[in-house]
Order: sequence, then structure tokens, then C-alpha cells
Amino acid sequence: MNPAIFDPPRSSTRPKIGEPPGRGRLGHHVRISHGGRLILGTFACTIGQAARESIIQWKTTPAGSNFDAAPLARFADVLAGVLEAMTGRLWTPRTIVTTPPQGASSPGPYAAEAIAREVARRLGLEFIAALARTDVKTTHGPWSSRAQRPYVVRDLAERPGLAVVVDDLITSRTTMRLAIEALRAAGIPCIAVAYSAPPNGSRS
Repeated sequence: MNPAIFDPPRSSTRPKIGEPPGRGRLGHHVRISHGGRLILGTFACTIGQAARESIIQWKTTPAGSNFDAAPLARFADVLAGVLEAMTGRLWTPRTIVTTPPQGASSPGPYAAEAIAREVARRLGLEFIAALARTDVKTTHGPWSSRAQRPYVVRDLAERPGLAVVVDDLITSRTTMRLAIEALRAAGIPCIAVAYSAPPNGSRS
């Protein structure tokens, strides 16, 4: 499991999304950066197709209101390790962990939140559901993901000094991009992390 790149802000004001050249079809790295100084970058983890199918099975077959604890711990350990390696735990005051808002899995268990809460616990940070939808997402998949409307930041009691956005799987990359854009629009710096790269054939 390799932590992917840290992609610093670009000079353009438009999001820059894509993979570095020379990678195979499986295990792409993911880069999502923004021109503004408030975006610090995106980290990702490289996994193969078998691992991707494993996490999909895990997230779509919860046992009641919970997820299998052993895979959950493994996923959270990987993401927490990436964050520790890249930041040295040098958090700004009022750093929080959050997720993109829940979509088609609502109102059931939310895998990304389960992982994010475990990441927050390992890093000694607070989890807050800081983002909200402006639409209703009823289906999974890259096409429904791309059709999402922009997210908004909830009315928080105190503005975070840094938001660590945690997601599980990336398909079209739209969900992570919308999360970053909403935080940036609210003036909140962010780092985004995800467990895997896009599936074969996925494009932004």
C-alpha cells in the first residue's frame, strides 16, 4: 500500500485533476489541487482491483448499523499513517476530520464516516460532519456522482483551522472536488485523503 503524492496548489484558479503519466490501469494515484492558497493538497492510497472489490463488499454489506471492525481498522490505519507521514502530526489549532456528505447510502450506515471517525480517533482529532448536500443523490456510480450539485459548509459553532476530508473510494472524483470547493469557498484550509484511486476507465 503506497501513499500517493502530495500535490501542491497550482497557479490556475481551476481545479487540476488527473493521474501522473506512466501508471498502469490499476493502482492509479489521484491528484486534486486548487489554485487558491487554502488548498494544501490531496493524498491517496494505491490499491489493486482485488482490494477495491474488497472494500466495496465491506461498505455495501454492513452488519446492521455497523461495519466489520477488522477491515475498518485496516482502512483507518492506512489513512492515518499517510497523514502522519506527510504532516508529522503538526496540526493547526482547531483541526477537524470530516467527510463528503452522505449520498445514496442515506439513511443507512455511511462507510466514509465510519473510517473518518476511526482516523480522527487515531490522530487525536475531532470528527465533525461539516459538509451538507444541496441535492438528493439516490444512486451510486460515476454518472450520478458527476451530476451532484455543489456542497455547502454547515453552520459550525467555530470555524475549523484545518479540515481533513476523508473518503473511502473515488470514482469520478467529483465528490472529493465538491468537498474541497465548498471548504475553500468558506475560507477553510483542507487536506483530502482517500483509500483508493479511481476504477478502470474513470475520468473526471
